[in-house]
Formats: sequence, structure tokens, C-alpha cells
Amino acid sequence: MLARRTRSACWSLVATALVCAVTLLIARTLHAEPAHAGAATPHRHVPVSLWLIPQLGSGGLSGAPMETNLALSLGVSGYGRLRGLDLGVAGSWITDSMSGAQVTTALNFVGQDARGAQITAGANIVRGQLSGVQVSSIYNHAGALRGAQIGLVNYGGDVTGSQIGLINIGGRVRGAQIGLLNLAGEADAPVGLLSLVKDGQHHVELWGGDTAPLNVGAKLGGRYVYTILAAGYQPQAGEGTDRWMVGLGLGGHVPLPGRFYLDADIISWQVNNGEAWTDELNLLNQLRVVGGYRIHDHFALFAGATLNALVTRVDDGSDFGLLSGRRVNADSDETAVRVWPGFVAGLRI
Repeated sequence: MLARRTRSACWSLVATALVCAVTLLIARTLHAEPAHAGAATPHRHVPVSLWLIPQLGSGGLSGAPMETNLALSLGVSGYGRLRGLDLGVAGSWITDSMSGAQVTTALNFVGQDARGAQITAGANIVRGQLSGVQVSSIYNHAGALRGAQIGLVNYGGDVTGSQIGLINIGGRVRGAQIGLLNLAGEADAPVGLLSLVKDGQHHVELWGGDTAPLNVGAKLGGRYVYTILAAGYQPQAGEGTDRWMVGLGLGGHVPLPGRFYLDADIISWQVNNGEAWTDELNLLNQLRVVGGYRIHDHFALFAGATLNALVTRVDDGSDFGLLSGRRVNADSDETAVRVWPGFVAGLRI
């Protein structure tokens, strides 16, 4: 029993030391002034550095700047420059630059530019430019990025590459943002439920078509890729009840010479009959290809063709659309799949 309590006490002390070390590093990181990449700072070279706790090892946070090729730590390693590999339990704190890889469980920090990879369960921070990849389960931060970020929240400044996470934030993004929420000043291809791009697409569209005469949608996205959120209404549809739909889609925008443009998107609609939400399978999948003409910078007219595929267990779908189309599966199947061509026409604001 005594041995068990002793081991428990030792592990508690180790955990407390790690928490204190990480807290200290985060505090120093947030309050430190950015390092200047152009400044020539002499470094003493230590090929292999071993760390037990911060400031106790073959170097120190407060000692002379040190360059190492292999850093191993049970707590947090701290030195000037890395040219190789850093493996740590809690974190790695580099005041100058890094070329290689940092692999820890809590925090990776580089004060200047970095080339290579940062991998952690906590946070990766590069205050300069990162050429490489950051992978974390919580937060990635780079002053500028040429490569990829994969994490819960990604901040990349000016990005050339990709950001993949729940929330992606960038300035000028040349590449892809893939997430639930994408924010950027300028972006080419954000893909997500909500993409807000300052110099991108943010339009409201009103249109009619063969599936519903009244439709409204919001197009949000970058220069070439957008997300569309839509709703449609058809009074007195099948069996004398009103039909209403909500849709989510993804599309691409192609600017054409003059004021013309071409949009192609895929929208999946949940179809509801009557006032209540329809619990049975009742999905309308729609491919749209439309051409538009901008009468004004903030006003355009568009029209085009659609290909509709209704997958339903409510009925056979024969009353949907102006053309009954063709059922592509057997009449005896419980789920009906019906396909037909259609059209859309409307205006964009």
C-alpha cells in the first residue's frame, strides 16, 4: 500500500511539473516580442540535447543560444535553433528558427521561420513563415504558410496550400480551406458549411424552376468555389398539400469574358410535404448548370438546365416537376428513384 501511494505521489509531482512548464511556456510565448529573422545571432552547437525539466539539461531557456540536431525531453526543451528532430513529452520552445520536426504532446513554438513539420496534441505556433505542415488536435498558428495545416482551429496569415479543420482563418489564401467555418480576406476554394470571404462571393439569389416556383438561396465562398444554402416552396403540390424544401450545395464559378459567367453546382434538398418535417426518406438531388449576365456589379440575371434525381419512400415521385421523367428502379422496390431534366431562371443580387 505504501509503495502504491509513493508511486501515486511521484506521478502527481510529474504531472504538476508538466502543467507548470507548459503554462510558463504559453505565458512567455504570448508576451514575447517577435524575433527578427534577419538578425545574425551566434549559436553554440550541441548535436544531442537532453532535457529533464525546463532549464535543466544540456542547455537552458535562459542560457546562451544553442543549436541542436536532436533534442529529447521529458518536460519542455528550450533553445535557439533546431536542425533536425525534437521529441518531447510536454513541449518544444525554439526562440529562433527550425528546420526539421517538432513532435510533442502539448506545445510547439518557433520564434522565426520554420521548415518541416510540427505535430502535437495541443498547439503549434510559428511566428514567422512556415514551409511545411502543422498537425494538431486543437490549434495551429503561422504568420504565413506555404504547406498545410490540419487541426481543430487553423490560422495561417497569407496561405499558399491548404487548411483543414473545424475553423480555418487566413488572409490571402491561394489553395483550399476545408472546414465547417472558413474565414479569409481573399480565397480561391473554400469548402464548408459557411465560408465568409471579404473579396469573394456573397450573393442572394431568387429563382423559379420546374421543381418549385419560389426559391431563395445564399451563395457564399471564394473566387471559384462556393457553398449554397437554399429554401424552396411549391403551393398545392402532391395530393393538394404545400411542399417546402431546404437545400445545401457546393458549386464552382467560372468568370467569362465581359459580364458573363458560368456556375455549376450540386444541391441536395430535403423535401417536406405539408407543415411538418417529413421523417421518411425524401431527397431531391439536383445538378444545375446556369449561365449569367451581370447587368450591374451587384445585379445579374441567370438561366440554365438541371438534372433531377428524387430518392423517396413517401410516394413514387411522379407528381414532382413538369416532366414526370423515368423511374430507374423496379416498381416493386420500397424506395423510388426517379430522374428527369428541368430548368431554372432567376436573378442574383
